[in-house]
Amino acid sequence: MTMRVLMVFCIVMGTGCSATTSIVSRKAPDFQDKLTDMFVISQVGSSGEISPDLFKIELEQRAQGCGIRLGVSNVSRLELDPEIHLTRMKSFGSRYLLTLAATGGTKTNGTITQATYDARLYEEPKRMVWRADVQLNLGGAVQAGSAELAHQLLIKLNADGVTRWCSWPGQVHGSTSSP
Repeated sequence: MTMRVLMVFCIVMGTGCSATTSIVSRKAPDFQDKLTDMFVISQVGSSGEISPDLFKIELEQRAQGCGIRLGVSNVSRLELDPEIHLTRMKSFGSRYLLTLAATGGTKTNGTITQATYDARLYEEPKRMVWRADVQLNLGGAVQAGSAELAHQLLIKLNADGVTRWCSWPGQVHGSTSSP
C-alpha cells in the first residue's frame, strides 16, 4: 500500500494513524560545539498543517530535556514585519539560529497530509553548520504532528552530535527513542 493511499485510508477511516517524520541531514565536519542555547525562526504550521503554537510549546519543552535554552519565533504566511524575528533573536542572545522554512507539501482531499521543511542551523555570523531536509507525514494525526516533529528534530540534532544529550521522562539517558 503506498504512503498516499495509507494516509487517505487513515483520514477517511479516522483510525488515528500516527504522524511520522523523515529527516536527512548533514553537519559541517569542523563543527564540534554542543548546543546549550538556540533561537528558532519557524514557518512550521504556517500553512495550517499543524499548530505553530503547539509545535513551539513541544519544541521548547523537549529542548529542556536536551539541556538547551530555546527561544522560538513563529513566522506567519501574512507576515508584515519580518525584521521582528531578528529583533527577537538578538534579544534572546544565542549564538545559534535554527531556521525552519516550509518548502512544500501534499494535500489529499483538501487536507494537508505531508509537509516538507528546510532546516538550517547557523552559528554567528551566519555560518551554516547543519542542514536537514525534513518531511512530516501527518497520517491523519494532525495534532500529534507537532510533538512528532519537535521530538524527531531534537533526536536528529542529538544523533548528529549537535547536542550533548537528550533525556525525556520514561527514557533511558542518552537514548533517542520516543517518550
